[in-house]
Amino acid sequence: MKRYVITGGPCCGKTTILDMLVLSGYAIVTETARPLIEREEKKGSDVLPWKNPRKFQRVVARIQFWKEFSAFIRRPNIIFLDRGLVDGCGYCAVEEVPIPLIVRWFGRKRYTKVFYLERLPYINDEHRKEDPVLAAKIHHEILKAYAAFGYEVVAVPVMPPEDRANFILSHVSGDRV
Repeated sequence: MKRYVITGGPCCGKTTILDMLVLSGYAIVTETARPLIEREEKKGSDVLPWKNPRKFQRVVARIQFWKEFSAFIRRPNIIFLDRGLVDGCGYCAVEEVPIPLIVRWFGRKRYTKVFYLERLPYINDEHRKEDPVLAAKIHHEILKAYAAFGYEVVAVPVMPPEDRANFILSHVSGDRV
């Protein structure tokens, strides 16, 4: 089974690319943080990156681990992930909080390859609290985290979404689903 992470900082086009891959028949693991933020905001919880970043990163890591585990045991030939377990390390570096144990224990040798999307112009929305400078810092720290965990990282240049998806698929080996 081939496991490919599509990553980068906030607002770099990950979800758009993954939506295109789904339409092409590929299995994916959806983003963890945004749905968690939406749910926790509705509850008035402190499990939010701007209220309790340490707790938030631990919860994201635990959910991400189990989402990946569930997807991996279904054993599709190829699976794409909207961020991987290691992404949290970039956020932890920026937020100056410890990396969750589950990431340190299970972050290595987990993925076949990592596709790192080059940055697009930053657009805020109701769930993105970063400014463009912080988004750029997160983007950089995520790249450093994957390199530190020993992954092959392929930079995906800025181009139309269809071209980005095709670029990624041209770097994927293995059978199509």
